[in-house]
Amino acid sequence: MNRRTLVAATWLLLLPVALAAQEGRQAQEERQAREFTLQAMLSGHLFPPEVVLRDPRILDLTDEQAKRIQEMTQAFQAESEQILRELRARNERLAGLFAEESADLDLEAVMARFEQVLEAESRIKRGHLRLLVEIRGVLTPHQRLILSAVMGSGAKD
Repeated sequence: MNRRTLVAATWLLLLPVALAAQEGRQAQEERQAREFTLQAMLSGHLFPPEVVLRDPRILDLTDEQAKRIQEMTQAFQAESEQILRELRARNERLAGLFAEESADLDLEAVMARFEQVLEAESRIKRGHLRLLVEIRGVLTPHQRLILSAVMGSGAKD
């Protein structure tokens, strides 16, 4: 196999990685950011703000509870938007390493850029988990029980 064929084969193998990093990355980032927290929510212990605020009458949420949850959610959204911008830039820099004409990739550079991507993803996940735990702290045990039932988990507090 000559060098050009090897380079072409390598590109064909790496192209999906580069495309995912450039095009569909935001949806993938959001899904990954929710993986852990979805498991916890499904277990009936943590509840996303959109479920809690969907119909405040079911939970008998006070105005103060609803306001606090909305404020926490807005703060998380502002924080996560900034981190997502960083994450997209880091993904583009990582993908840029694969787009270089050189057939030889610097493994250390690739791994360093990948660590930067993972760090940003981790910050989003931590922020999302923090939001869900804070929301849980605003709710009464009775409200959490109602949410568990509404979400179909049957978990008891």
